[in-house]
Amino acid sequence: MVISGKIMDPEIVTFEELDREARADVARDAERLRNGEITPEELQEENSIFPKNAKITIRDLTGFLTRTYLQE
Repeated sequence: MVISGKIMDPEIVTFEELDREARADVARDAERLRNGEITPEELQEENSIFPKNAKITIRDLTGFLTRTYLQE
């Protein structure tokens, strides 16, 4: 990584740091729910990979599953 002409080493993140951050996020979410700051539905939408109204289509589901899971 280069910032203002200086080469910087990439940051190394440990599993423990990721786990600690994830646990802190869950605790924060639980507190927000307890305090009524957010509804369960809003929290689920906030944490979802896909938007609530996303339409996901797999045109050939059988073919996809066969290629993915039944390859020899």
